[in-house]
Parts: sequence; C-alpha cells; structure tokens
Amino acid sequence: MPEDTVKFEIGFRGDLMIPPIRRPLQTLLQDTYNPGKLAFPEFEALVLSDQEAFAEKVRAALSRQSPAIRDFYDITAIANTGFDLTASDFIELVGRKL
Repeated sequence: MPEDTVKFEIGFRGDLMIPPIRRPLQTLLQDTYNPGKLAFPEFEALVLSDQEAFAEKVRAALSRQSPAIRDFYDITAIANTGFDLTASDFIELVGRKL
C-alpha cells in the first residue's frame, strides 16, 4: 500500500440492535500549508453507540476460528475505560449478536 494512502474498513455484518448516534468527529491530520491548523473542520457523522461497538468487538473475539490478539487488546482497553463488560444488558446484547 502506498505511503500516502488511508485505509477505511466498512463492514455490513448485520442489523444494528441499538440506533446509531450523531457524534462530532475531528481529524488529526494537520494542514500542510497552515501549521497548527487541522486539515479539515470538525464534522458530524452517524456512528455506532459505544455499547454496540463494544458488543461487536466481543462478538468478533468469541466467534473467530483463530484468536486475534488485537480483539483482546481492544477488550482490555474497553474495560480500562470503566465500561461494565459484565452488565446484564451488555451480556444479553452480545448474546443476541452471536
């Protein structure tokens, strides 16, 4: 892949169980011609709720035929945010996704 390429992965694996939410997003890319300024202004996008995104990560970790260490790294990072991976509604959501 060329050095100046950005890769996006978009998956259509199934219906959402929680409606998406609007969140403001901001790029980390700096404007080459104006140091200290961002390349693009903040914008809004429809994104997965945290609970849905986290449930997808747990589903992926549990359903792969070969374990992917990145899933467990991400799950540890999620747990470190204070998100309760043991909450009954979260466990039920993960179960519905499996």
